[in-house]
Amino acid sequence: MGFKVVLKKELKDMLMSKRFIILIAIFILFYVAGFYFLVTIGLPQIRRPIVFLLRNYNSILGLIAPILGIAFGYDAISGERERGTLRIILAQPIYRDSVILGKLLAFFLLTATSLYAATFISLGIFVAGFGGALTLDDIARASIITLAAVLLSLVYYSISLLFSVFSRKSSHSALLAIAVWIIMAIVLPLVATMVAFSIAGPPPRISGTQRGAAAFREWSKKFNQVRESIMRISPDTYFGKVANTLLREISIAGRKTVSLTDALYSVAPSFAVLTIVPLILLIASFTIFVRQEEK
Repeated sequence: MGFKVVLKKELKDMLMSKRFIILIAIFILFYVAGFYFLVTIGLPQIRRPIVFLLRNYNSILGLIAPILGIAFGYDAISGERERGTLRIILAQPIYRDSVILGKLLAFFLLTATSLYAATFISLGIFVAGFGGALTLDDIARASIITLAAVLLSLVYYSISLLFSVFSRKSSHSALLAIAVWIIMAIVLPLVATMVAFSIAGPPPRISGTQRGAAAFREWSKKFNQVRESIMRISPDTYFGKVANTLLREISIAGRKTVSLTDALYSVAPSFAVLTIVPLILLIASFTIFVRQEEK
């Protein structure tokens, strides 16, 4: 009973909030810019238009998903605490686990609905407006990538929720969540690149011989291994792996994309990480929340 009450309240608050309207406006702005770019280039100039469209769309998802998580998670608990509504909620026959789970499920439903609606609207505009070819395989790939974006947003929501639980002010939890995002999206790639260069050393010169080419390939392999090992800390990396694998092309048979079965097998570990991390953070948030006393 208490869980349903929290779920309905959160869905209503999220849908009526200004931040949701702002995020929708950002969505529209990115879509208009993307389709304008597509019109400017023209489909005849693009080898595989649907792959080109999804690659650009994935860049938008990779940016929007963390923003969604942070925007709705940073004041999930601290905001209720500041407004004095948390004590009122807990005074009712509503358990603390219902509060956490209700807020989490409301965010998941809202995000999944929004991102999937945006994905299928984009594909519909691509077909109706540009006459692009679309297959069931393309729709499946787009749907799987969107699911990865939903899970990515859930990771950042869980991070923000954890900060919101032990923060007394929403501004503090917002700053912490944004700091984590900046570290994962901007600082960590720079650090990973610098560390990889320091370990692998400067790239060897390619003298045009097979030995020079082999030396460069060996250096590149070592450099990428070091960099990827560090980047595994960031949840954005796993979303990128899902998107890149599902849209990766092979240089044989007319540059076809990797089969959907092989792609799913390859990205299964990334989906596991994007699923397990929110669960761990959710357990941590709940553990801290039940031990707190609301005055």
